[in-house]
Amino acid sequence: MDFISSNNDITTEFFRNIRNNIELNRTTKRPKTILITSVNEGEGKSYTVANLAISYANAGKKVLIIDADMKTGIQHKVFNVKNKNGLSEYLSKKDKYELKDYISSTNKGNIDIITKGDYISNSNDLLLEEKLKELIQLVNNIYDVTIFDGTASLISTDSVIISSYVDSTAIVVKYGQTKREDLETVKKNILNVGGQISGVIINRFPKYSKQYKDMKAYKESEKGRLVKTNENK
Repeated sequence: MDFISSNNDITTEFFRNIRNNIELNRTTKRPKTILITSVNEGEGKSYTVANLAISYANAGKKVLIIDADMKTGIQHKVFNVKNKNGLSEYLSKKDKYELKDYISSTNKGNIDIITKGDYISNSNDLLLEEKLKELIQLVNNIYDVTIFDGTASLISTDSVIISSYVDSTAIVVKYGQTKREDLETVKKNILNVGGQISGVIINRFPKYSKQYKDMKAYKESEKGRLVKTNENK
């Protein structure tokens, strides 16, 4: 799947800006665990996760992606790894498997991945158990940053649950499609469980709009609250 941006293009610069905004956001500490969620499906969260991970890796960070969309996750396809012994198996198995049995390396330097695993219907119940917290503690000792690819938060509460465990959450919306009231609902749900929102990422910004042209000159935002990315090709 052609999900990953090429080097030295405007998209690479956008994801560098996203990374810096998350890192320097004044409302959250410098995060080791980041959740990327969206309002609805098809808004670009998985694209964002993959490219954000590459941006961190390019900065010399050791990165782990955890595909926490245990129903429809696609990170194993993005990075061309087998979807075997993934997150659903880690959370559901009672045996004492070693963490390394669930981690796959990728062909992108410094990036490892825990895939979604087999489809599972009771993901909410599993995420509420202590095992996810234990996983976060384990990976924090190994990786500089861990990025969760969550579910769409208006459809599933899985990402809302995860937001209460991680250091920072960013919400992906799609230009001209995501409804403001739906975004407000997701924001409220995350804040209600104690989640820390670092900002909103606007995906599929029109390539030939005035705002897009402004983005070509856009550098690191001092406000750190809104990042535009991924031109509409």
